[in-house]
Amino acid sequence: MSINLKTNTFPKKFDELRVNKLSFGKKILQLIRKSNHFKMPNQMNPQENEINFITNSANSLTRLVNFIIDSIIWLIIYLATAYFFDVYFVRFNSYVSNYVYSSSLAIITFLAYYVLFEFYFQRTLGKFLSGTKVIDTTGNKPTFLTILKRSISRLIPVDIFFYLFSKRGLHDRLSNTIVVKKSRLESEQ
Repeated sequence: MSINLKTNTFPKKFDELRVNKLSFGKKILQLIRKSNHFKMPNQMNPQENEINFITNSANSLTRLVNFIIDSIIWLIIYLATAYFFDVYFVRFNSYVSNYVYSSSLAIITFLAYYVLFEFYFQRTLGKFLSGTKVIDTTGNKPTFLTILKRSISRLIPVDIFFYLFSKRGLHDRLSNTIVVKKSRLESEQ
């Protein structure tokens, strides 16, 4: 291919090549638009069993209230359990042993609280009070392994900071779950 410098025109083959590339790009865009893999949930057909994240998910303030209530309840459970074990079973003379024991007990009570409540009721006590519940991204009740993954993901220290930028926390994203207003979800079904 050569450019004719006198007339500043490109050869005919270049124009044909450019047209072919444009039509090829249009075909790719059409295929992407037809595919559900690249659509946002609010662009999908209503017949599909996908949940609209924007209208159904609980807002950040509700999630903060849930977090505060659940933290207070978990702290009460942890302190009661630690007191019970301290009085009746365990006494350590070592600082390291006490630290390992306290940390282990805190993690066990934390996971037990969240896993048991969210698996059996799809809600913790904080979610009961705010009228929200946990579902997976298809709108179904999450499985035990999904709830376990969600609860373990809460222990990641940066999880709470995800709410500064999004309605969904890190534990929601890693476990493919959503917290939705119960009333909105029931009105759609």
